[in-house]
Amino acid sequence: MKEQNTGAMRRIMSDTLETYFTSKENGTQSRNYKFLPLCHTTSEESFDNILKVKALVPKDCSVYLKEKLLYFFYGKSAYLIDQKNFTSINRKRPVALLYDFKKVQSMTSFKRLLPFDSGGYPRYEFPQSVSKEIFTIQNSPDGGRLEDIVNLIYGDNDRYLDEDIDEQKLSSESDQSPAVKEIKQLYVDRLSKLTVGKQIITIEVQIGDDSTSNPKPLEMNPFAIFVPYTAFTEGDFKAKKSEIDKVFPGVKVITYLETRTPPKPEATKSAKTGDDKKRRKTTKIVDGIETEYCLRYEVREEVRQTISKNE
Repeated sequence: MKEQNTGAMRRIMSDTLETYFTSKENGTQSRNYKFLPLCHTTSEESFDNILKVKALVPKDCSVYLKEKLLYFFYGKSAYLIDQKNFTSINRKRPVALLYDFKKVQSMTSFKRLLPFDSGGYPRYEFPQSVSKEIFTIQNSPDGGRLEDIVNLIYGDNDRYLDEDIDEQKLSSESDQSPAVKEIKQLYVDRLSKLTVGKQIITIEVQIGDDSTSNPKPLEMNPFAIFVPYTAFTEGDFKAKKSEIDKVFPGVKVITYLETRTPPKPEATKSAKTGDDKKRRKTTKIVDGIETEYCLRYEVREEVRQTISKNE
């Protein structure tokens, strides 16, 4: 019986995404690979707490119980908005912070990488026998496996940002590994039939240590922060902008709309300059899906600009 259990464990371990990458000998990141920024998305209310402590502090996780973690998405913002309790004037609106990958890499190690949002795993309709652990890259110190995940599922960073699945690559590699076969079935065979958000086409990056009582915060400045347009039109723009500049000197503050219907050009300009006289007042209740779309778009465009500047 012991031999059978050992054999089963060995088979499970050989079925993982990590083992597939190792067998392909593409685990060493390319010298010229351009890593995308890391995006941490939180609520406006939680963002105020970030400003107070001047850092990101790992929090209790509802997916990985008894762990305190920080969650990022690779190059994208993905935020599941509470549709029932969402309005344009509450404190649940999302705020996104972009961090330079190499700077984060130099300050900490990555505890887990997953090719999708781990919190949405039950909605991906994998067979009950398939655990998310077979897709999990454990303890990737330098994050090098991000390149491997992107190359396998999307082909390159541009296609990843465009949410363009490389179906041909996944299909051709699906017989090489049970984990890859399941990923192929997820993205090629059933993605269009699932009721899921955009979190399924992101790469999740987790940061955290083994401390459950006093986790180490990430004391590092983001290079860009995305805030709701109405956060400034409804409140004191100058005071809020001054607070952000004081905590994170030199950070780029970008406002995003909460509906796909653009405001008048002068309204956008005044929101960014803090001109009280021309500020557009918006109290309209909007759909959380619209807000999530607008934020995702703005983050993606900033990521693209960042890549262009670094080339």
